[in-house]
Amino acid sequence: MLRFHGPIWPLGERKIPYQARHQPFTPRLPRAVRERPAVVAALLAAVGVIGSWTIVVNMANWPTWTLFLSILASVFTLSATVIGMGLLSVLALQPILDSKAHKWDADPLAVLGLPLAVQRKCEGLGFWTCESMVESIDRGRFPWTSLEYDERMQVERSLSLWKAHRAEHQKTAS
Repeated sequence: MLRFHGPIWPLGERKIPYQARHQPFTPRLPRAVRERPAVVAALLAAVGVIGSWTIVVNMANWPTWTLFLSILASVFTLSATVIGMGLLSVLALQPILDSKAHKWDADPLAVLGLPLAVQRKCEGLGFWTCESMVESIDRGRFPWTSLEYDERMQVERSLSLWKAHRAEHQKTAS
């Protein structure tokens, strides 16, 4: 049972349904951020930078009783700068990420049952999923010389078993 206290939460107990307990959290963004993220990010970054600059330049002339308030204001302006710059960075990288073909449901190398040392070697070579590894082998671009002979045999056997299992699964699915 969760208890929510405070001015924005109703007092009392609320029970989260069993099905929703382990679901990922989906934040709700304000409408301004959803409609115009670049403008909001630029405004946050500008307000943060200007506010921080103002505090740094003028804090020496402020009375001593404003020390705590100025530190609190500097935390807010620094937070605004970080959030604004972070949003701008994400927006700048969005075209690059959109151009990549992400397969979020791809099987990781751990399903192959390879020993951890061999799995780490393959991950060090840049192969994180079974599909990328099979594709590289099919194209003849897999760096076999980076692996020892017994490691090569383990990888080949594991991938052939994985391919057979995948083909059987696709056959039963259709």
